[in-house]
Amino acid sequence: MDCPVRNAGFSLVESLVVVAIISLLSAISFPVILQSVRARELRSAVSELTGYLENAQSKASGSDQPCLLVVTGQGSDQQISPSPPSVLQPTHSCSSLPVVRLLSGTWIPLALNPVSVTSMTIGPRATLASTITLRLSSADVPGSEYCVQMIAPSSLVAAGVLINNNCNHVALKL
Repeated sequence: MDCPVRNAGFSLVESLVVVAIISLLSAISFPVILQSVRARELRSAVSELTGYLENAQSKASGSDQPCLLVVTGQGSDQQISPSPPSVLQPTHSCSSLPVVRLLSGTWIPLALNPVSVTSMTIGPRATLASTITLRLSSADVPGSEYCVQMIAPSSLVAAGVLINNNCNHVALKL
């Protein structure tokens, strides 16, 4: 007596249930993953800005001329660059630094809130008259406000997390 042979495998209904469950889990987790990626990109911008300012500080420390930097642009188009030459200051120690977009490596649109400082001067031999604090935050990453400081008088560069309007260097984990 021949028994009917049943094909091994999944039915169409079973496959559709699995696809529906995976789709539902993906839809629930996507916003969390997206916010995590945006937070990482914001921390990357802080790290890039810190490196740029350390490079500027290094150039100014070996020079008798000040280093003049400007922050220009809005949102994701913000950039930091050496100040253009002027009649009063035709050259300065940072004139060879490149123009750097603060969010140059991002693949998901991330709009920065305006950086709080638009220009800064590092004095000859890398001296500062007063501490400069740049704040970086994004409306896309609530609760994440970072700061990069150049601390007077030696222009030491330090990054931190802004807590109660103070730059906390210990709390930052890049």
